[in-house]
Amino acid sequence: MFVSLIRLLLGLVFAIAGVTKLIDMQGTRESLSNFGVPKSATPVFTFLLPLTELAVFVGLLFSATAWSAALAGFLLLCLFSVVIAINLQRGQTHECHCFGQLYSRPLGRGSLIRNGAFELLALFIIIQGPTGAGPNLWSAAIEIYSAQPLAMTGATIVVVAAMVFWIHLSRKKNLEAAQVRAEETKSNGLPINSKAPDFELMDFDERPGSLKRLLTERKPVMLLFANPKCGPCAAIFHEVGHWQKDFDTEITIAVISQGTVKDNFVNTARNNLRRVYLQSEREVADLYDAKLTPSAVLVLSDGRIGSSVVAGADDIRALLGTVVPTVNGHSH
Repeated sequence: MFVSLIRLLLGLVFAIAGVTKLIDMQGTRESLSNFGVPKSATPVFTFLLPLTELAVFVGLLFSATAWSAALAGFLLLCLFSVVIAINLQRGQTHECHCFGQLYSRPLGRGSLIRNGAFELLALFIIIQGPTGAGPNLWSAAIEIYSAQPLAMTGATIVVVAAMVFWIHLSRKKNLEAAQVRAEETKSNGLPINSKAPDFELMDFDERPGSLKRLLTERKPVMLLFANPKCGPCAAIFHEVGHWQKDFDTEITIAVISQGTVKDNFVNTARNNLRRVYLQSEREVADLYDAKLTPSAVLVLSDGRIGSSVVAGADDIRALLGTVVPTVNGHSH
Protein backbone atom coordinates (compact mmCIF):
# COMPACT_ATOMS: atom_id res chain seq x y z
CA MET A 1 0.00 0.00 0.00
CA PHE A 2 2.84 2.41 0.86
CA VAL A 3 4.61 1.75 -2.45
CA SER A 4 1.32 2.31 -4.27
CA LEU A 5 0.79 5.63 -2.52
CA ILE A 6 4.32 6.73 -3.47
CA ARG A 7 3.65 5.75 -7.09
CA LEU A 8 0.38 7.68 -7.05
CA LEU A 9 1.97 10.80 -5.55
CA LEU A 10 4.92 10.76 -7.93
CA GLY A 11 2.65 10.03 -10.89
CA LEU A 12 0.44 13.01 -10.06
CA VAL A 13 3.51 15.24 -9.90
CA PHE A 14 4.57 14.20 -13.41
CA ALA A 15 0.98 14.39 -14.70
CA ILE A 16 0.48 17.94 -13.43
CA ALA A 17 3.92 18.99 -14.72
CA GLY A 18 3.21 17.55 -18.18
CA VAL A 19 -0.33 18.92 -18.54
CA THR A 20 0.52 22.42 -17.31
CA LYS A 21 3.55 22.61 -19.62
CA LEU A 22 1.34 21.72 -22.58
CA ILE A 23 -1.17 24.39 -21.53
CA ASP A 24 1.61 26.99 -21.15
CA MET A 25 3.59 26.24 -24.33
CA GLN A 26 5.02 29.74 -24.54
CA GLY A 27 6.32 29.58 -20.97
CA THR A 28 7.77 26.12 -21.60
CA ARG A 29 9.55 27.33 -24.72
CA GLU A 30 10.91 30.37 -22.88
CA SER A 31 12.09 28.23 -19.97
CA LEU A 32 13.89 25.74 -22.23
CA SER A 33 15.61 28.61 -24.03
CA ASN A 34 16.74 30.10 -20.70
CA PHE A 35 18.10 26.70 -19.67
CA GLY A 36 20.34 26.67 -22.75
CA VAL A 37 18.44 24.47 -25.21
CA PRO A 38 19.51 25.49 -28.76
CA LYS A 39 16.97 27.66 -30.53
CA SER A 40 16.58 25.17 -33.36
CA ALA A 41 15.75 22.35 -30.92
CA THR A 42 13.45 24.33 -28.62
CA PRO A 43 10.18 23.62 -30.54
CA VAL A 44 10.86 19.87 -30.44
CA PHE A 45 11.68 19.80 -26.72
CA THR A 46 8.68 22.02 -25.97
CA PHE A 47 6.50 19.03 -26.94
CA LEU A 48 8.89 16.23 -26.04
CA LEU A 49 9.43 17.21 -22.40
CA PRO A 50 5.75 17.31 -21.28
CA LEU A 51 4.98 14.17 -23.30
CA THR A 52 7.85 12.38 -21.54
CA GLU A 53 6.49 13.50 -18.17
CA LEU A 54 3.03 12.21 -19.09
CA ALA A 55 4.57 8.91 -20.22
CA VAL A 56 6.20 8.54 -16.79
CA PHE A 57 2.79 9.17 -15.19
CA VAL A 58 1.10 6.50 -17.31
CA GLY A 59 3.92 4.04 -16.65
CA LEU A 60 3.56 4.47 -12.89
CA LEU A 61 -0.10 3.43 -13.08
CA PHE A 62 0.67 -0.16 -14.08
CA SER A 63 2.68 -2.65 -12.02
CA ALA A 64 4.43 -4.08 -15.09
CA THR A 65 5.87 -0.69 -16.10
CA ALA A 66 6.08 1.10 -12.72
CA TRP A 67 9.75 0.25 -12.08
CA SER A 68 10.87 1.39 -15.55
CA ALA A 69 8.78 4.55 -15.27
CA ALA A 70 10.25 5.31 -11.84
CA LEU A 71 13.76 4.87 -13.25
CA ALA A 72 12.96 7.18 -16.19
CA GLY A 73 11.45 9.74 -13.83
CA PHE A 74 14.46 9.54 -11.51
CA LEU A 75 16.90 10.15 -14.39
CA LEU A 76 14.77 13.03 -15.68
CA LEU A 77 14.66 14.64 -12.23
CA CYS A 78 18.43 14.22 -11.85
CA LEU A 79 18.90 15.95 -15.23
CA PHE A 80 16.66 18.80 -14.04
CA SER A 81 18.69 19.13 -10.83
CA VAL A 82 22.01 19.27 -12.70
CA VAL A 83 20.73 21.92 -15.11
CA ILE A 84 19.25 23.99 -12.26
CA ALA A 85 22.51 23.76 -10.29
CA ILE A 86 24.54 24.92 -13.29
CA ASN A 87 22.22 27.90 -13.83
CA LEU A 88 22.36 28.86 -10.15
CA GLN A 89 26.16 28.68 -10.22
CA ARG A 90 26.12 31.07 -13.17
CA GLY A 91 23.85 33.43 -11.26
CA GLN A 92 20.86 32.74 -13.53
CA THR A 93 17.59 32.70 -11.59
CA HIS A 94 15.01 32.86 -14.37
CA GLU A 95 11.61 31.29 -13.77
CA CYS A 96 11.56 27.53 -14.20
CA HIS A 97 7.95 27.07 -15.39
CA CYS A 98 8.21 23.58 -13.85
CA PHE A 99 4.43 23.43 -13.50
CA GLY A 100 3.52 25.88 -16.25
CA GLN A 101 1.49 28.81 -14.98
CA LEU A 102 0.12 26.72 -12.13
CA TYR A 103 3.34 27.23 -10.19
CA SER A 104 6.32 29.11 -11.62
CA ARG A 105 9.00 30.63 -9.45
CA PRO A 106 12.57 31.88 -10.01
CA LEU A 107 15.25 29.23 -9.65
CA GLY A 108 16.72 28.86 -6.18
CA ARG A 109 17.72 26.35 -3.55
CA GLY A 110 14.05 25.52 -3.12
CA SER A 111 14.00 24.20 -6.70
CA LEU A 112 16.83 21.77 -5.89
CA ILE A 113 15.25 20.71 -2.59
CA ARG A 114 11.90 20.03 -4.28
CA ASN A 115 13.56 18.00 -7.02
CA GLY A 116 15.58 16.12 -4.41
CA ALA A 117 12.39 15.13 -2.59
CA PHE A 118 10.84 13.80 -5.80
CA GLU A 119 14.07 11.93 -6.60
CA LEU A 120 13.87 10.17 -3.22
CA LEU A 121 10.31 9.07 -4.00
CA ALA A 122 11.40 7.64 -7.35
CA LEU A 123 14.43 6.00 -5.77
CA PHE A 124 12.20 4.33 -3.17
CA ILE A 125 10.18 2.68 -5.96
CA ILE A 126 13.36 1.66 -7.80
CA ILE A 127 14.75 -0.02 -4.68
CA GLN A 128 11.66 -2.27 -4.50
CA GLY A 129 12.73 -3.88 -7.76
CA PRO A 130 10.72 -4.66 -10.91
CA THR A 131 8.49 -7.13 -9.04
CA GLY A 132 7.87 -5.06 -5.92
CA ALA A 133 5.93 -2.12 -7.38
CA GLY A 134 2.54 -3.21 -6.08
CA PRO A 135 -0.82 -3.59 -7.85
CA ASN A 136 -2.14 -1.82 -10.92
CA LEU A 137 -3.28 1.62 -9.82
CA TRP A 138 -5.39 1.91 -12.94
CA SER A 139 -7.40 -1.20 -12.02
CA ALA A 140 -7.77 0.04 -8.45
CA ALA A 141 -9.01 3.41 -9.70
CA ILE A 142 -11.61 1.73 -11.91
CA GLU A 143 -12.82 -0.38 -8.98
CA ILE A 144 -13.13 2.68 -6.73
CA TYR A 145 -14.95 4.60 -9.44
CA SER A 146 -17.35 1.69 -10.01
CA ALA A 147 -18.12 1.56 -6.30
CA GLN A 148 -18.61 5.31 -5.87
CA PRO A 149 -19.21 6.83 -9.33
CA LEU A 150 -20.94 10.00 -8.16
CA ALA A 151 -18.39 10.77 -5.46
CA MET A 152 -15.44 10.12 -7.77
CA THR A 153 -16.95 12.17 -10.59
CA GLY A 154 -17.60 15.03 -8.19
CA ALA A 155 -14.08 14.86 -6.80
CA THR A 156 -12.61 14.88 -10.33
CA ILE A 157 -14.67 17.91 -11.30
CA VAL A 158 -13.61 19.77 -8.15
CA VAL A 159 -9.91 19.03 -8.77
CA VAL A 160 -10.06 20.04 -12.44
CA ALA A 161 -12.02 23.22 -11.61
CA ALA A 162 -9.49 24.14 -8.92
CA MET A 163 -6.61 23.71 -11.37
CA VAL A 164 -8.38 25.77 -14.05
CA PHE A 165 -9.14 28.52 -11.54
CA TRP A 166 -5.54 28.52 -10.26
CA ILE A 167 -4.17 28.73 -13.81
CA HIS A 168 -6.60 31.58 -14.55
CA LEU A 169 -5.38 33.51 -11.51
CA SER A 170 -1.75 32.85 -12.45
CA ARG A 171 -2.32 34.08 -15.99
CA LYS A 172 -4.04 37.20 -14.68
CA LYS A 173 -1.15 37.83 -12.31
CA ASN A 174 1.42 37.31 -15.10
CA LEU A 175 -0.54 39.65 -17.40
CA GLU A 176 -0.59 42.35 -14.72
CA ALA A 177 3.14 41.90 -14.17
CA ALA A 178 3.76 42.16 -17.93
CA GLN A 179 1.74 45.38 -18.06
CA VAL A 180 3.80 46.80 -15.20
CA ARG A 181 7.01 45.88 -17.05
CA ALA A 182 5.64 47.50 -20.20
CA GLU A 183 4.96 50.71 -18.28
CA GLU A 184 8.46 50.59 -16.84
CA THR A 185 10.05 50.25 -20.26
CA LYS A 186 8.29 53.33 -21.62
CA SER A 187 10.94 55.50 -20.02
CA ASN A 188 14.16 55.43 -22.03
CA GLY A 189 16.46 57.40 -19.78
CA LEU A 190 17.57 61.00 -19.43
CA PRO A 191 17.40 63.58 -22.23
CA ILE A 192 20.24 63.27 -24.72
CA ASN A 193 22.88 65.98 -24.33
CA SER A 194 21.86 66.61 -20.73
CA LYS A 195 24.56 66.44 -18.06
CA ALA A 196 25.16 62.87 -16.89
CA PRO A 197 24.69 62.52 -13.10
CA ASP A 198 27.93 61.86 -11.27
CA PHE A 199 28.08 59.06 -8.74
CA GLU A 200 30.53 57.62 -6.26
CA LEU A 201 30.64 53.86 -5.66
CA MET A 202 33.11 51.29 -4.39
CA ASP A 203 34.32 48.91 -7.07
CA PHE A 204 34.66 45.12 -6.83
CA ASP A 205 38.15 45.50 -5.33
CA GLU A 206 36.71 47.91 -2.74
CA ARG A 207 38.33 50.97 -4.26
CA PRO A 208 36.39 54.23 -4.69
CA GLY A 209 35.17 55.09 -8.16
CA SER A 210 33.00 57.69 -9.84
CA LEU A 211 31.79 58.81 -13.24
CA LYS A 212 34.27 61.69 -13.03
CA ARG A 213 37.15 59.23 -12.73
CA LEU A 214 35.84 57.10 -15.58
CA LEU A 215 35.84 60.19 -17.83
CA THR A 216 39.45 61.19 -17.07
CA GLU A 217 40.70 59.30 -20.15
CA ARG A 218 38.49 61.49 -22.35
CA LYS A 219 36.72 58.50 -23.92
CA PRO A 220 33.02 57.70 -24.13
CA VAL A 221 31.76 55.65 -21.20
CA MET A 222 29.14 52.94 -21.44
CA LEU A 223 27.42 52.26 -18.14
CA LEU A 224 25.96 48.75 -18.07
CA PHE A 225 23.39 48.21 -15.32
CA ALA A 226 23.15 44.64 -14.05
CA ASN A 227 22.04 42.43 -11.20
CA PRO A 228 23.88 39.32 -9.94
CA LYS A 229 20.58 37.40 -9.93
CA CYS A 230 19.66 38.40 -13.48
CA GLY A 231 19.95 35.49 -15.94
CA PRO A 232 20.26 37.64 -19.12
CA CYS A 233 22.96 39.68 -17.35
CA ALA A 234 25.04 36.57 -16.66
CA ALA A 235 24.58 35.53 -20.30
CA ILE A 236 26.05 38.77 -21.68
CA PHE A 237 28.89 39.12 -19.14
CA HIS A 238 31.14 36.83 -21.19
CA GLU A 239 30.94 39.31 -24.06
CA VAL A 240 31.35 42.30 -21.75
CA GLY A 241 34.64 40.89 -20.44
CA HIS A 242 35.97 40.68 -24.01
CA TRP A 243 34.62 44.12 -24.90
CA GLN A 244 36.42 45.71 -21.96
CA LYS A 245 39.69 44.20 -23.17
CA ASP A 246 39.32 44.48 -26.96
CA PHE A 247 37.87 47.99 -27.14
CA ASP A 248 39.63 49.63 -24.22
CA THR A 249 41.29 52.25 -26.41
CA GLU A 250 37.94 53.33 -27.86
CA ILE A 251 35.46 53.18 -24.98
CA THR A 252 35.35 52.68 -21.24
CA ILE A 253 32.80 50.03 -20.22
CA ALA A 254 31.74 50.04 -16.57
CA VAL A 255 29.36 47.56 -14.97
CA ILE A 256 27.05 49.00 -12.32
CA SER A 257 25.77 46.01 -10.38
CA GLN A 258 23.87 45.49 -7.12
CA GLY A 259 24.69 43.77 -3.87
CA THR A 260 27.94 42.76 -2.23
CA VAL A 261 31.31 41.57 -3.47
CA LYS A 262 30.24 38.03 -2.56
CA ASP A 263 27.04 38.36 -4.59
CA ASN A 264 29.02 39.41 -7.68
CA PHE A 265 32.08 37.19 -7.23
CA VAL A 266 31.11 34.37 -9.61
CA ASN A 267 30.11 36.57 -12.55
CA THR A 268 33.10 38.90 -12.12
CA ALA A 269 35.73 36.19 -11.72
CA ARG A 270 34.43 33.84 -14.38
CA ASN A 271 34.25 36.54 -17.07
CA ASN A 272 37.33 38.56 -16.04
CA LEU A 273 35.20 41.68 -15.68
CA ARG A 274 36.84 44.99 -14.88
CA ARG A 275 35.39 48.25 -13.60
CA VAL A 276 32.58 46.57 -11.68
CA TYR A 277 30.95 49.06 -9.31
CA LEU A 278 28.51 48.02 -6.62
CA GLN A 279 25.39 49.95 -5.66
CA SER A 280 23.44 48.89 -2.58
CA GLU A 281 20.09 48.77 -4.36
CA ARG A 282 19.33 50.87 -7.46
CA GLU A 283 20.54 54.30 -6.47
CA VAL A 284 22.68 54.91 -9.58
CA ALA A 285 20.31 53.08 -11.92
CA ASP A 286 17.52 55.36 -10.70
CA LEU A 287 19.67 58.42 -11.39
CA TYR A 288 19.83 57.34 -15.04
CA ASP A 289 16.23 56.08 -15.13
CA ALA A 290 17.47 52.59 -16.04
CA LYS A 291 14.62 50.37 -14.87
CA LEU A 292 15.59 47.00 -16.36
CA THR A 293 18.65 44.73 -16.34
CA PRO A 294 20.73 44.33 -18.33
CA SER A 295 20.52 47.83 -19.74
CA ALA A 296 23.07 50.39 -20.83
CA VAL A 297 23.53 54.09 -21.56
CA LEU A 298 26.30 55.96 -23.33
CA VAL A 299 27.97 58.94 -21.67
CA LEU A 300 30.01 61.11 -24.04
CA SER A 301 33.60 62.06 -23.25
CA ASP A 302 32.49 65.54 -22.16
CA GLY A 303 30.07 64.12 -19.57
CA ARG A 304 26.82 64.52 -21.50
CA ILE A 305 24.22 61.79 -22.04
CA GLY A 306 24.90 60.30 -25.46
CA SER A 307 22.06 57.82 -25.88
CA SER A 308 18.77 56.56 -24.58
CA VAL A 309 18.83 53.73 -22.08
CA VAL A 310 18.64 50.45 -24.02
CA ALA A 311 17.78 47.05 -22.55
CA GLY A 312 18.66 43.53 -23.64
CA ALA A 313 21.77 42.00 -25.17
CA ASP A 314 20.96 42.87 -28.81
CA ASP A 315 20.30 46.56 -28.12
CA ILE A 316 23.38 46.80 -25.91
CA ARG A 317 25.52 45.37 -28.73
CA ALA A 318 23.93 47.87 -31.12
CA LEU A 319 24.69 50.73 -28.74
CA LEU A 320 28.31 49.64 -28.46
CA GLY A 321 28.39 49.42 -32.26
CA THR A 322 27.70 53.16 -32.52
CA VAL A 323 31.14 53.73 -30.97
CA VAL A 324 32.93 50.57 -32.12
CA PRO A 325 31.66 49.63 -35.60
CA THR A 326 33.56 46.32 -35.55
CA VAL A 327 31.81 45.04 -32.40
CA ASN A 328 29.92 42.29 -34.24
CA GLY A 329 33.18 40.86 -35.46
CA HIS A 330 34.65 40.80 -31.96
CA SER A 331 31.68 39.89 -29.80
CA HIS A 332 32.95 36.35 -29.14
